[in-house]
Amino acid sequence: MRAFRGAAILFGLAMAFLSPVVMQAQDAAAKKEPRVTLTDTGLDGVTGVYGDAREPEAEISIYREGSRLFAEGERSARFELFALSRDRFVTDERLAEFDVTRDAGGKVTGFSSKGEGQTGPVMLRVEEAPRKLNHFRAYTKQDVMV
Repeated sequence: MRAFRGAAILFGLAMAFLSPVVMQAQDAAAKKEPRVTLTDTGLDGVTGVYGDAREPEAEISIYREGSRLFAEGERSARFELFALSRDRFVTDERLAEFDVTRDAGGKVTGFSSKGEGQTGPVMLRVEEAPRKLNHFRAYTKQDVMV
């Protein structure tokens, strides 16, 4: 049940915001806000594993590949995050927004998400080192005659 909840949270954060109503409802200024390029150090600052404050076993891992940032869950494929600032990230098409929270020393402690007029759960940083959570494998399907 907890793994399903984690997949549902990630799926909801990334995909539930794809309806045309969302696109019309989003603030025009936010759509025009340009993406920014963060340094590798800036990207590494937000990488790690995050857990739902209410359901700690529902985890999301945020990790860097080159100069790109990705997020994934145990049963959800990865999706790319794009920086609007040091502490604001969006998915492609800007359908979901993630706001990073930091402590007084500037260390990332978690993030909150929003989209489609709804606020997602607060995700707390539970590990600083990211790790692969899903086990999707690339494969080639072949039909053979026996």
